[in-house]
Amino acid sequence: MLTVAGKNFMLDNWGGDFLSAHSAFPGDSGASEIAYHTAGTRATGTFGAASAGSRALTATASLNIPAAATVKWLGRWSAVSAGTCREVKPNGGDDKEFYVDTTANTINIPAHGYANDQTIVFYGGQTPSTLITEGTTYYVVTTATNTFQVSATLGGGAIDIDRNAGASCVVSKITEQTFAANGILDINTFVRNLNG
Repeated sequence: MLTVAGKNFMLDNWGGDFLSAHSAFPGDSGASEIAYHTAGTRATGTFGAASAGSRALTATASLNIPAAATVKWLGRWSAVSAGTCREVKPNGGDDKEFYVDTTANTINIPAHGYANDQTIVFYGGQTPSTLITEGTTYYVVTTATNTFQVSATLGGGAIDIDRNAGASCVVSKITEQTFAANGILDINTFVRNLNG
């Protein structure tokens, strides 16, 4: 296990501060990247110094999104074009660790703050159900202060939570943003974290 100082050193020297937008779950390869309508390159992210095992974006990064594109995921790359995809995050995301109750079919997170019909995704490892696909958008249903269930459709029934998720799997809200015309996507939050 790395010390906090070790995590901070790695984050400060990792490189790859170029941000991208994706129309579908990019996985480890960075697939489904949106072709930008001007400039043709990814946005340069300005990250502060690492602290407590995290390194956060400190200035807005802007991408030129073409008309009719829907941004679902963001990526961080080693280069302004081509390069290696270092990590992906849901647009508007808020990664949360969770545990499951397979008897009650619930996802359990103390004071999660999600509301019914909130769009969410599971990613980063084995999902909590054979009926949940990593990176696919789902809906929160039957929410309570510390628990909620998951539906495949808006207003639909709860999915059977039939297994424990992988240790690295997180749940996050996701914002699917469709551009009616050419426009700018401002990325204000992107945290590189080694605490998971």
